[in-house]
Amino acid sequence: PVTIERAKASCGCTTTAFQNGTVLQPGETTDVSVTMNGKGRARKLSKTVTFTITGLPPLRVPVVAETVSYVNIDQDPIVMVDDEKFTTITLTSVDEQPFNITTIIPAIAELPTEASATQKLVLNWDQFWDVVQSTKLSIRIDHPLCKEITTNVRLTAEQRQRLNEIIKLRREGGALPTKDPTGPMTGDRLTQYIKAG
Repeated sequence: PVTIERAKASCGCTTTAFQNGTVLQPGETTDVSVTMNGKGRARKLSKTVTFTITGLPPLRVPVVAETVSYVNIDQDPIVMVDDEKFTTITLTSVDEQPFNITTIIPAIAELPTEASATQKLVLNWDQFWDVVQSTKLSIRIDHPLCKEITTNVRLTAEQRQRLNEIIKLRREGGALPTKDPTGPMTGDRLTQYIKAG
């Protein structure tokens, strides 16, 4: 017999429905359900699920899926135009199911108050610069088949330089945590390190 101690997905967008500590007798099999979250976008995802098996090397299983979008965003990524203080984006329910926008992170728009199959958000770029920590934008909604849409703000080289300077000053002032260079590297940090070097 073999004991499968656990199954771990390569990132938070992928989860497994697996009973840790499963014991398989010779010739026995087990089913593992894998769920992948495209964060509101229709796209192809390639991830890995790693199984830890007592006494054996880890078993890495590639998983590929195409995610479905139930709520579309009309701009992805969102482009910030230098001379404009506001940009309007539109979210549309593909199945015409009304939904509310519950949160936008960072908080750079007033949230609509009524459920609708089409929602408009007016992004305020002055507010963006006041609270910016990254170019990631998360929009949380209460659609029954889509809970979050993520996108990025595309910046020009000058805007990127401004962002980096703001983050540097906020870290120096203690408003943002400083990365611990002695701590373990996360996958994102490791990827950035490899690309940079």
